Amino acid sequence: KNKNKKISSFMRLNVGLMVLLVISSVGNLIVSNHGANQRYAFSKSMAEYRALQSEHQKLLNRVAELQSPNRLITESERLQLVNAADIAYVTTGGAVALNR
Repeated sequence: KNKNKKISSFMRLNVGLMVLLVISSVGNLIVSNHGANQRYAFSKSMAEYRALQSEHQKLLNRVAELQSPNRLITESERLQLVNAADIAYVTTGGAVALNR
């Protein structure tokens, strides 16, 4: 009877350790999966950021190209605009009131 008690308590201890092992393994799996998901989301965001940065640089280059003096001269000739003989500036005699 005493031997059966020892075996029974040993079995309970083994079952308890197995349950603890399963729970800790599942917890480890959850934490590892969460970390992998975070790394994936970060790398996806970085790829999108790099793509937007590249697109932004292309747009800045296009703006500079469209605003270049040669481009403006070519476009004014295409539209048959008349060259100004003089550049005149409008100056004010003092304070200017803006009606907002």
